[in-house]
Amino acid sequence: PQITLDRGTAFERRRYDEAENLVRRIERAQAGNEAVRMILDEESCHFDRLSGNHLGIVERLNPWIQRYPLSKYDTLTDEEILFAVRWVYATYLAAMATAGRYAEAEVGIEEFLNRVPFEDSPGMVVDMNFWLAWTLHRQGRYDEAVVQYEIGLQLDGSDSPDIVLPDYFTKTGIPKGLTTNRKTFVHYYRNALAALGGWEAGR
Repeated sequence: PQITLDRGTAFERRRYDEAENLVRRIERAQAGNEAVRMILDEESCHFDRLSGNHLGIVERLNPWIQRYPLSKYDTLTDEEILFAVRWVYATYLAAMATAGRYAEAEVGIEEFLNRVPFEDSPGMVVDMNFWLAWTLHRQGRYDEAVVQYEIGLQLDGSDSPDIVLPDYFTKTGIPKGLTTNRKTFVHYYRNALAALGGWEAGR
């Protein structure tokens, strides 16, 4: 049967626009636009994430990591490339941490935080602080984790309007926070405090 889209309804307009946008992005990727190709690869990791295949994400994104090392981040001038590089690294490093490759994730996240200015993507920098804290936490380094959680939470309370996050973060709608996963952030922070015997302080 032939299906026609009625763009007279908000739902169909949105669906049509999304399909049109995807087609345009694929056309740009086929034409060799590396920023679009990176983002499409990052978005395709969603299915690996749902199935728990975190090392699959690492493998899929590794060619981009090799092509765009963070040591060259400050030499990049194309805004689309910069945006895509940040997304690829954020997804890659989070997957590496989740897969239990803590030492590698820690080194990579620290480099990300050292290379990517807060102003470039406040929300992403906050989330990388969270992932660094979580990685330390999982290694039993609770005192270091608490410090890192606090850094992230303080940054999250800044006045920046930037709220760009992958769709797999918990959406809690915390006011005045950059990230929509702040509830999870606080949960792990409290757990780290409890491990240090600081939960009774009510923090």
